[in-house]
Amino acid sequence: MTIERFALRVGISLMVAGGFLLVAATFCWATVGDGGEVVHSIHAVGGWMFLVFGLVMIGLGIAIVSAVPSNALRAATSTKT
Repeated sequence: MTIERFALRVGISLMVAGGFLLVAATFCWATVGDGGEVVHSIHAVGGWMFLVFGLVMIGLGIAIVSAVPSNALRAATSTKT
């Protein structure tokens, strides 16, 4: 495995994990239910934390993938092994 292929895998993994954190933020905001004000506050803060960490992870993944040279991207996506 080349360093370029490894960087692609790490970048894609970060973007997928960030996407899961965005889903977690949505579920956190959606599951407040009939809780009191404290429950609403905790879910709001937790949801925002998930959202921020998810966006940071997606941004890091995009930055890593975009730093890989284009000829390495072609070689990584080709059907040759």
